[in-house]
Amino acid sequence: MRRAERTRFIITFLSPALLLYTVFVIYPLGQSLYISLFNWRGVSKRRSFIWLENFQKVLHDEVFWKSLKNNLWILLIGGFLVMAIGLALAQSLQRRTRGGNFVQNIMLFPQIMSLVVVAVVWQFVLNPSIGLVNSGLALLGLKNLQHAWLGEVTTALPSVIGVYIWCGVGFFALLFSAGLQNIDKELKEASQLDGASGSQQFTRITWPLLWPIRKVATIYTVINGIQVFALVYLMTRGGPDHGTDTLLSYLYFHGFENYQFGYATAIAVLTFLLTTFVSLSILLIYRKSPMESAR
Repeated sequence: MRRAERTRFIITFLSPALLLYTVFVIYPLGQSLYISLFNWRGVSKRRSFIWLENFQKVLHDEVFWKSLKNNLWILLIGGFLVMAIGLALAQSLQRRTRGGNFVQNIMLFPQIMSLVVVAVVWQFVLNPSIGLVNSGLALLGLKNLQHAWLGEVTTALPSVIGVYIWCGVGFFALLFSAGLQNIDKELKEASQLDGASGSQQFTRITWPLLWPIRKVATIYTVINGIQVFALVYLMTRGGPDHGTDTLLSYLYFHGFENYQFGYATAIAVLTFLLTTFVSLSILLIYRKSPMESAR
């Protein structure tokens, strides 16, 4: 096939995908950037061009930085724990037993539940008057540990992070299980014959060979941590005192409750840039497999 024919062939098959990507990704991004340059309430045709004032206002907004900090707590603590617990559970469930399969199905149960249901259930569980947590503490004689878990600044964000971990750990356990099953068993058997301990097998065989899974899991965790919204909004609406606000819940507050669409869109653009920057940074970090580096 000649070069010109090959080029036409490639363009013919890529054109539909590029068209869809342009319509559903590139155009909305450009439109969002355009709207962020206006003072617009979103419900009328009247809007005034203010150039970069929305971005300047966002960068001097204390609640915005507080929301970003909350996102980082969810990402760093919740993301680390959900991956660590998921990997530990995946390791423990490698032996296929009836009990193991049952536990795996239970862990995946939150994944098939609507976030609305999850939020409502945990609101009841953490209810200060009738919730299971405070009732359990009372039965154990630990009333001094009771709190209004979602109503106090010191406990609201940790409670949301706990629910975030509960929701996601099953997915990561399944993801790491798939990676562990693809590791050649002969490698572990050979290392056992050489006298390698369990920790040595993990650090020198399992962990390096899980590199592709770790890459996917890390990117997924970062995107989820930055873009978490529904769980926070449904459980606390960002309160108390913006103590659980995230970038997207704060965006929603300005866009759909205060009707400041220009300002909310500026927050959306900054969130997109942050997500893109962090994701690309992770891709650069994971650009080379540790197995290739060891050669």
